[in-house]
Amino acid sequence: MLEVRDVRVFYGKHAALQGVSLEVRRGETVVILGANGAGKTTLLNTVSGLIRAEGGSHIAFGGATIHDRPAPQIVEAGISLVPEGRRIFGDLTVQENLRLGGYPKRARAREQQNLDHVLSLFPRLAERRSQAARTMSGGEQQMLAIGRALMAEPELILLDEPSIGLSPRLTKELFGALAGLRDDTRSILLVEQNAHASLAIADRAYLLENGHIVRGGDAKELRNDPAVQRAYLGLE
Repeated sequence: MLEVRDVRVFYGKHAALQGVSLEVRRGETVVILGANGAGKTTLLNTVSGLIRAEGGSHIAFGGATIHDRPAPQIVEAGISLVPEGRRIFGDLTVQENLRLGGYPKRARAREQQNLDHVLSLFPRLAERRSQAARTMSGGEQQMLAIGRALMAEPELILLDEPSIGLSPRLTKELFGALAGLRDDTRSILLVEQNAHASLAIADRAYLLENGHIVRGGDAKELRNDPAVQRAYLGLE
């Protein structure tokens, strides 16, 4: 579904991504693990078209090249990004935020069906549909950000650090919801600081260090690897 090959991104003279290659297959969840500054957010922003990769980089989705497309066209192709920090419209209601997510042409004809689907996935949003988004808890706002992305009917959803700032209880609830998002047609590419929770719901994982993919493989195998446990899970 998603193919990333030899992607390079520079901020001035600083190399944020240096020849990154990975893939996400249809219907699977893939997690990217790495320390702060490793290039994880840059990777998601590049896939979603917010950052332009250097010449020679290649990103394809569904067999079509997308690395030279602007962000709105990438959304129309079927990729939605849930950015770090949620970036919801705080003065708008929950329902208004969700309907804005259904603006892409690919989803307009089914806006009401998609809204009903999102509210069934996140019943708390249904309870607060007329409430101003800024008055909700951090966990509820994160659910809203994910729901807004789903309104565009993505085949691939990119999530950037969704558990930041959430309590352990809300984090558990969030990852339960994420596990329920995956199906035979939708895939998830997840950047997450909580290695325990993300590896538990992922099919595969990649380790990103200083702009390089240093390892990739089955999420369960990586979770049980002593080196990964020491580096990412806090285990000796």
